[in-house]
Amino acid sequence: MKEQLIDLSDPRTKGLLLSHVRSLEGLHRVTIVKHRKIRTNAQNSYYHACIVAPWADWLREMGHEIGDDNDEAHRMLADRFLERNVHDENGEIIGTYTQSTSKLTTVEFIEYNDQCAQFLAEFCEIVVLPPDPFYNR
Repeated sequence: MKEQLIDLSDPRTKGLLLSHVRSLEGLHRVTIVKHRKIRTNAQNSYYHACIVAPWADWLREMGHEIGDDNDEAHRMLADRFLERNVHDENGEIIGTYTQSTSKLTTVEFIEYNDQCAQFLAEFCEIVVLPPDPFYNR
């Protein structure tokens, strides 16, 4: 069985799943994770046009080598606001990684955009235009 998105609030669907699980034998890996809506295409377009592009332009004006695709500017923002610590069983930090923006939920992406916009306003005096009211749907 491949990964599937199912509505467990539907009694019929839940019954079919339970019936299938009851029929299984042997060792299986089963993972059930609550579905979260990831960032929308509109959110991503807004981020790249209204946040990443002005940031990349500012960096170029300051003499920094930023590629034409603005990927370095995007990574700099992600590294600044989406860096996460990895802890061992004692709570000690054993490493860090940068969370991918493509894995953020719609709400997390709004918060990330807000952090980026505030940084650009305070650090570079770049005013980020507010998004279209429907961009997070």
